[in-house]
Amino acid sequence: MLFRSQADEPKRIEITDFVPYGREPVEYFAAKTNDAVSRLQERLQSGTVKLTADSSRGYLKSLLAELRIPTSSQLLVFSKTARNPDLIGPKHPRAIYFNDEVTVGWVPGALELELTASDPEKGITFYTLAQPTKDAPSTELQFHRKDQCLACHAGRSTFEVPGLLL
Repeated sequence: MLFRSQADEPKRIEITDFVPYGREPVEYFAAKTNDAVSRLQERLQSGTVKLTADSSRGYLKSLLAELRIPTSSQLLVFSKTARNPDLIGPKHPRAIYFNDEVTVGWVPGALELELTASDPEKGITFYTLAQPTKDAPSTELQFHRKDQCLACHAGRSTFEVPGLLL
């Protein structure tokens, strides 16, 4: 793989080299993304789409429909090494739903849905969406990028670039 250095001279990068995904040409931390979640956010802001919540799973069902993720894609994960370790266990696993572009993670009782989306230039980006609660039944429908996810999702297992673990 070739990467242009600051002097604009091509530099060969080996598979074991650190890839500077936070700088050009990737600019992983730049605000603008081009993925299914950012496109859904634009539709929500324009008012062409509205997510609805139900009392048991919040925005999950509506979100899966808008992102065209089949419920039959569900995987159950029991790992306590992820977000919400106190809520995840044999009786309450994390459900992960997915298609070729997006994953949605739902944990019973969690305050947020967890999402990843594949950006053609940045790679995998991480988001959360606040769930409605009894105290705040109507939340602002805003997806938030979560760079702290990179503490686990940009390490040796992902060749030091943002990625998914399985």
